[in-house]
Amino acid sequence: MCFSSAASFTAAVGLTSLGVLTLLETRNKKEIPFASIPLLFGIQQASEGLVWLSIQHGNLYLNSVFSHVFTFFAYIFWPLFIPLSVLLLEKILWRRK
Repeated sequence: MCFSSAASFTAAVGLTSLGVLTLLETRNKKEIPFASIPLLFGIQQASEGLVWLSIQHGNLYLNSVFSHVFTFFAYIFWPLFIPLSVLLLEKILWRRK
């Protein structure tokens, strides 16, 4: 969000709630990774909110920890997880390749 801790936490609550509802709607195991995207993005938004709070309170250690969590999601987790979750959903073999 990059606005404030309140915006990040609001987004986190909304996304996490939506993620739980989405997971409840899955019909088979292959849908679970794709359906968990809102939930996982909510966790990333919560970590961003904690980055904001750690800046406001001057806690450099927590700022570093939560910055690393947020950066892990942004640069490592999402680029790997999104293609893999879509790959699991694809039923036609030649498209999977």
